[in-house]
Amino acid sequence: MKSVPAVCAVESANDLVEVKINLVDQQAAYRLMAERHPSEFAFLARCTLEYSSEGSGFFRSRHPLFIQASSGDVMCGVFNNQARSSTITVEPLAEFYECLQKLGRVFAELTQTVEIHPGERLLIDNSKSLLGAPAQQDRKLLLRCLSL
Repeated sequence: MKSVPAVCAVESANDLVEVKINLVDQQAAYRLMAERHPSEFAFLARCTLEYSSEGSGFFRSRHPLFIQASSGDVMCGVFNNQARSSTITVEPLAEFYECLQKLGRVFAELTQTVEIHPGERLLIDNSKSLLGAPAQQDRKLLLRCLSL
């Protein structure tokens, strides 16, 4: 095994309503980004984002946007919007945003929408897939992260 899976279980927390989630194969997305936009991919590979504990400031760390194997293949992305600092410290900022826009377009192109009906549970490897939930009326998701 190249990496330890980060398994997440997603299910509807409403017994009457199905939920839609968006999934992106992030390894395929980064591969496509590297092929189509090599200089922007290289820039993002050098970037790190700052993470900190909310309010306390005791925890502060920097992480790359993605982890690459020695072969250059992207093993997993590191995106955690809740813990990421609200201040972007990447320079030059304009280039960072331009690169993220191109990456976002690649992600959008590869996005797959999945419906989860009441009583169903979807297991995903969060180190290989990006998970998002489009806006939906009465949607309630239950997301569980499982440790191995």
